[in-house]
Order: sequence, then C-alpha cells, then structure tokens
Amino acid sequence: MCVINLGLVGCAAMFRLSALIAARLVCSWSRRVVFIVAAYHVAAGRRRDRLRTIKGVAVAEVIQIRNSQATVKQRNPWGWIALTIITFGIYSIFWYYFANREMRDYGAANGDQELAESNPAMSVLAITLGVIIIVPWFMSVYGTFKRANRSSEIAGQGEFITPGLGLLLTFFASIVMFPVLQNKLNQIWATQA
Repeated sequence: MCVINLGLVGCAAMFRLSALIAARLVCSWSRRVVFIVAAYHVAAGRRRDRLRTIKGVAVAEVIQIRNSQATVKQRNPWGWIALTIITFGIYSIFWYYFANREMRDYGAANGDQELAESNPAMSVLAITLGVIIIVPWFMSVYGTFKRANRSSEIAGQGEFITPGLGLLLTFFASIVMFPVLQNKLNQIWATQA
C-alpha cells in the first residue's frame, strides 16, 4: 500500500513538473510567434489603425465588411501552424469557428442566402466531437471549402479549390491546407478594404 501511495505521489509530482515545463515553453514560444506575426503584418504594409495588438504587437488586421457592421480578420496564414502547435491544437478549433463565422457574415452582407444560413458552431462541433463518428468531420471540412469557394466567387476571384480536393488534401495535410485557406480568405477580405 505504501509503495502504491509513493508511486501516485511521484506521478503527481512528475505531472506538475512536466506541466510547469510545458507552460514555460509555451510562454517563450508564444512570444516568438507574436513577434513573427507582427513582422508579417509590418512587412505586408498593414495600416496601424486597423491592426489588433497583443501587448502592443500587431497580430491581425481587422476589416469591416461593406454593407455590414461585421468584421473579418486578415491573419498570418503560417502563424496558424505555430499557434496550433503551441496550444496543442486548441487554436485551430477557435480559428475554424472564426473563419466559418467570417464567411457567414460576408455572405449575409452580400445577400448570399446559402452562406448566411451556415452555422459556424455546428461546423466546430462536427470537427471536434463529430470526429468520433468520422462522417461529420468530412462533411464539415467539405462545407468549409464550399463556403470558401462561394466567398471567393462573390469577391469576383473565381473558384478557389474544389471542395472534394480540399477535403482530400486536408485529410492528409491539414497542417498545410488550413493556412492555405486562411491565405485565400485574406485575399477575399482585401477586396473589402
């Protein structure tokens, strides 16, 4: 009994130590990522009055959608990779929600009924809990690329990628496809500036 208790105490101490080390690594890496993202926005010539900042460092450009009070963000597409790794995947869930919400708001502002009726919360639910059943994940990613295509067509930029190909590439390389999707969204949002 004493050996088991010592084992549990030792495990708890190791868990606390590893959590402390992980937290320290995340903090140091997150500062580096914020500076990389800020350098991207400065190099891209973003307007200072429209930049979101964290402790004075620019991380995204906020753009108001024409004919609407809603806003969208131009984000560093490759910052997605670093932030997803640093937060152990949590950032990607939030990004997925906001990307789908921005496409919904963009469609509503431009009179597109199909985009306006999309539900970003259901999309996130499908890629998180729906992954257990597998099918909802595929449907959600397919739908996201379909919305990206529709947003691109509204902006007059033509089709971005067929939803089926986007789904296939995301299945095998989501660490690359979602930044590519964010890059396309940045191009679409630039038409609103």
